[in-house]
Amino acid sequence: MRCIRFLFLCLPPGLLAPGVDFSGTWRLNESRSEIRALPIRPAPELRVEEKNGTVECEAIAPGQPAHPCSFATDGREIRSKGHDWTVSTKAKWEGSALLLNSIRMTAKHQHTEIDRWKLSRDGKTLIIRRVVVSIGGGEIESTLVYEKQP
Repeated sequence: MRCIRFLFLCLPPGLLAPGVDFSGTWRLNESRSEIRALPIRPAPELRVEEKNGTVECEAIAPGQPAHPCSFATDGREIRSKGHDWTVSTKAKWEGSALLLNSIRMTAKHQHTEIDRWKLSRDGKTLIIRRVVVSIGGGEIESTLVYEKQP
């Protein structure tokens, strides 16, 4: 199995987009989203917290354990491992949008997720443009719309 790799321009450590804070609890609005045949169903809820240049998040689905995710906003690669998966993620800023490149591997499957996280002007809507690229599966693009919960 060949690995898919993407190159990122590295930003100086600690360089953050001014005024952008993804922290909070976010609920997926499926009626406003365009969800195509993604290999992993988007989480109905995301909990996001930024700590010292690292974003920690949990993808939450009813009746299932929370799925952790994390990435650094300064271009460092973060590797996460679960029961039967491994994810390697790099992120970089593009203006006020955060671009994430994740390589997700299981024993049976490998794909790359390219996300673009962008907040609405009022900070109450998180729009994630997700492109999934897999060997033999081509490219799938979706738009996920999450609304901030009180």
